[in-house]
Amino acid sequence: MCITEYNEAETLQMTREEGRVIGLIEKVYKKLCKGQDATTIADALEEDISAIQKIIAAAEAYAPNYDVAKIYQMIESQKI
Repeated sequence: MCITEYNEAETLQMTREEGRVIGLIEKVYKKLCKGQDATTIADALEEDISAIQKIIAAAEAYAPNYDVAKIYQMIESQKI
């Protein structure tokens, strides 16, 4: 296997997952700006409350400007 070879299916899966998480972060951000709490956000987005709480915990580090890319990196690097 050459260093330039990669598993296309695995790469696509990682890209999709990254996009899903970034989309979720953006939705959570919008709802936080509206003053909603974790439980309300989780119910509205039909997501697990622990996932929403992890995003909110990471987002607090970047409040009030909420940099989505940095929040994503924090979640991924720390596996919050």
